[in-house]
Formats: sequence, structure tokens, C-alpha cells
Amino acid sequence: MLPSFKITKIFFAIDEFSGVFDSKFKEKFLSDGKPHCNKACKMSESKVDTILVLVVIAF
Repeated sequence: MLPSFKITKIFFAIDEFSGVFDSKFKEKFLSDGKPHCNKACKMSESKVDTILVLVVIAF
């Protein structure tokens, strides 16, 4: 198991990347003109990505 400070560092790095990536992606994203459902998520993308990274590290 990773120490909590390393998990926090991983989450922080992913969260920083996600913020930059999302803003750049939305600038470049081409809309198809159709309305889309944008429901608010219960978990942030950063949290989900952190969980995925930790699972990969564990195996």
C-alpha cells in the first residue's frame, strides 16, 4: 500500500493535469450542434483517474 502522502501527490498531479487538459479540450472541441445531457458527476474526473492509477500501480 502506498503512503497517503504519495496518494495525495498523485491526486494533485492528476488534478492539475485535468484542469489544463479540460480547458484546452473545450477550446478545441467541435460541437455537432445537438444538445447533450451534461449531468453533474458525483466524483471528479481527477478522483476517478487517481483510482485507476492506483489500481494499475497495485498490479
